[in-house]
Parts: sequence; structure tokens; C-alpha cells
Amino acid sequence: MSGERTRWLEFSASTAREGALTWGQWAIWGVFRQLPEGDDSLNQAGWVPVGARLTVTDVADALRRTVERHEALRSVFPRFADAPVQHVRAEGRIPFELVDCGSETVAVCAERTSGRLRRGAFDNERDLPVRAAVLTRDGVPAALVVAASHMAVDGWSFHLVLEELRQALSLATGTVSAPGPAARQPVERALFEASEEGVRRERATLRHWERTLRAAPAVMQAGTATPDDAPRDWAVIRSPALARAARELAARTGIGTGTVVLALTALVLAARTGGDTALLRLIVATRSDAQDRGFVGAQNQNGLLRVGPAEESAENFVRRCAGATLAAYRRCEGDPRKVEQLAVDVARERGFPYGGFCFFNDVRFRGADRIGAPEAERALSGADWAAELDRTTLETVDRPGRQAGAKFFLFLGELGDTCRLTLAVDPGFRELGSAERFLAALEAVAVHAAREPLGPVDALVAVAAEGSERRAGV
Repeated sequence: MSGERTRWLEFSASTAREGALTWGQWAIWGVFRQLPEGDDSLNQAGWVPVGARLTVTDVADALRRTVERHEALRSVFPRFADAPVQHVRAEGRIPFELVDCGSETVAVCAERTSGRLRRGAFDNERDLPVRAAVLTRDGVPAALVVAASHMAVDGWSFHLVLEELRQALSLATGTVSAPGPAARQPVERALFEASEEGVRRERATLRHWERTLRAAPAVMQAGTATPDDAPRDWAVIRSPALARAARELAARTGIGTGTVVLALTALVLAARTGGDTALLRLIVATRSDAQDRGFVGAQNQNGLLRVGPAEESAENFVRRCAGATLAAYRRCEGDPRKVEQLAVDVARERGFPYGGFCFFNDVRFRGADRIGAPEAERALSGADWAAELDRTTLETVDRPGRQAGAKFFLFLGELGDTCRLTLAVDPGFRELGSAERFLAALEAVAVHAAREPLGPVDALVAVAAEGSERRAGV
């Protein structure tokens, strides 16, 4: 069993300041308010290897520089319960453990330590949002494990932090990495959002949302009668066939594989709910400005995508969905409290209960996984596709928790040699059917579209119903 010793890592930076929350911080704050006290499900954790000949002091110095560089990593949020602000500390300390791997491999010890550091809610009002541990073997550092509060960083930001640490810890001892100029800090981002340009963007976002909400079917946004504490229907699919289909369609259209999966998700949603249009809320990293490309903080917001099949080919539908997705990305910046109030008002005016949206969240964090289209591969025969389908695993899973305001929440977790999707469905969303059947239908539609990309999209609508019957129970 590995040994553990807790130390403290002290930092000292030049800036201490306070400011309003950014739109992204307000968005994740709203999620925190929906969680029970002590919930730690939003915490993030990961690890990076340490290069040869580095010392524990080298590792501590690299982490210290990163914390001092990014104000989000040394911020707390006074009055968190009802009227939070962000307060950046110039000085402080974070827990920094030394863990001896013992007989465990570094990877096993790192995963176990990541899980342990991830457990336990941060006190966002008082606690600095970072915990860390350096793993050693025979006194030599082998890996650095970091956990962080989601109030401080979203998934993309956490990826940036880990990559910065990975680069720093791959260097030889005595050298210092030289990351590029620091991106805009959260306090500065909040000032931009209050500026004339920020207000202009927010107004454009609200206009887009109002038009889209009013035009979309009620079934895609109406809440259900399911109690908040009732379990959701969860399912997970791991499908090499779906991944291959996404790559083939991406190669034909010049569109990223993630956007292909999003387009097919929208098509199956529209088909299985009996309408001609899908409405999806997209989790967007919101880093279009040059000053925000390396932004570290809670920055994610929601885009709103409305799209449905028309008289066109499968290939053209994917292209059209990609264009609509880009438009949704351009109109996602704004105060989420205003956006939600708009959705409440539209639902009331249209006569249905608020709170039943469908979400799509691409949680892959490697840029290479998300950008660009792959090259074409050799065509598969019918027997080849059958063999790929035989490798699919599809199962229901028991999982606690719910996504506030959502009756459908799809996570894209992997899209390389296989496609891993996790879906949570509100059992009150009866028009859709079960999570398992939806994922089976999505796989069937993807394979059909890849095999007949110039075929009519109407054929895919039919497959959306038939495919779930063929695959359910795999």
C-alpha cells in the first residue's frame, strides 16, 4: 500500500483583486445551486508524468508557477450562496501530498490518487480550488496529480492546465518552460462582458434564443412530471461501427467527426419524437476571441441548435447541420440567468412547463480529437460492417444524479477507434423511448448513412425506429 504525507505548497503572486462573475461562472454557479450540499460530482482530477532527473522541488515549482499564472486557480467566491463575487488571492497555500507508489505501477497509483483527491466538495467560498499530490518511487517523482473545483475551471480549462504542467515537467532539471503570453483572466473577462461589445453580443444571443425557442416544437423543450430525485435512465454504448461511420461521413463532408455525431443525434431525436425538428443545447467552450484561446476559468456556455431533416441526402443533412451548429456557437455568449428567464417566459407564453431540454456535450479534451476531418479509408463490405457491429457493447447502467433542466443529456466521451456515448434520459420523456434504444437507433442510422451517404434522409428517419428494435438488449 502506498504511503501518503500532506504538505502545503505556498504561492505568492503580484495580483489580488475582486470582480463580478463572468457569464461562464454564473452558468456553473447555477449548476452548483441545483446540487445537494456536499456533492462533489463536478470536481475534476487528472495527472501528468514527471520527466527523468526532476526533483520534488522541481515539480512543486512548476505547479506554483501555474497557480500564480492563472488567477482562477487562486480564487475564492465570497457570498457564494446568493450573491457571489470572485476574489483573487495574491498569496496562499494549497494541499500538496507526497505519495509513495509502493508496489503499484505509476498509472495505477495515479488513477487511485486522482479518485481520492477528486472526492470531497470544495468550499468555494473559502477553499482555494486546487489539491495536488506528487507520486514518488524511491524518493524520485514520477507523476503529478491535480484536482480542481469546477467553479474555478471548466473541462477545457483543466485540460489546458494539465497540458501546461505536462510541458513543464517534461523538461530537464534546472530549466523553466516558457508558456505563451497569459490569456485574459476571469476578472478581465467579466469587465469585457460589461462593455459595449459584450452587451452587443449578449443581445444577439438573446435574439437568437428567442427566435429559436419560439420556432422549435414544444416536445423538445417542455418539462416533465418526473420528480427531481427520481433516477434517470442511463445507458452507455461503445461502438467501433459508429466511430467508423462518423469517420467516413466526416471524410466525405470535410466536417469533424464530433459534428457528424451531433448531426445524427439531432436526426434521431427528431424522428423518435414524431416531429420534423430537433432542438439541442450544446455545451460550448466559448473561446472564439484571441484573448480567450488560453483562458483558464469556468467559461462554458450553452449554444442552441435547431435543425431537422428535409428533402436531401444524408451527406447534405450533415453539412447543413454543421452550418447551423456554427451559428449556434456564435450566439451563445450572454448572462445565463437572462437566457434561462427567456426560456421560462417563452414556455409560459406557449403553454407548456419549463425545464425539459435536450443536451449534447462533447467532453473530449484533446484538440486533435475535435478539430478537422479524417482522410478517407477503404470501403467496407456488408460483411465488414456486420463484423464491426458485432463488436458493439450497449448496456444500461445504474448511475446517481440528474442534469438540472434536462430530460436528455448525451455525453460524447470517445471518438477514435470506437465511439463511447453515455446517455441520461428522463423516464417522463415518453416520446423518446429508453436510453438504450435511442443509442441503438443512433448506431443504426450512422451505419446506414455511411453506407449510403447520397441516399435520401427519409430513409434514415425510418431506420431511426427500426434500428432500435434490432439492437436493443445487446
